[in-house]
Amino acid sequence: MITGSLENVENILVKTEARGYNKLFAYRNFELSTDEKVIARASSMWSLVDFKNMNLVNISDIIDNPYFGKFTPDETDLKFNKIPPLTSADF
Repeated sequence: MITGSLENVENILVKTEARGYNKLFAYRNFELSTDEKVIARASSMWSLVDFKNMNLVNISDIIDNPYFGKFTPDETDLKFNKIPPLTSADF
């Protein structure tokens, strides 16, 4: 959540970093900042789907880049609680 005003901000810097991959997902971080402070952070997980059989593709079979290694968690990673399973649904 952004609090305050960004009215007088002329420049916003966007940084992105590939964090690596595991069997099914590739990870990337994003950061938006002004000259004064970080105003937003985001993390994303990407996957590939084979539309012929509708299965996730093993990313390590696709990526062959020595600069893009295996994902390893660190202390700056955003933490999320597991979403509890639905007990009922409304249609």
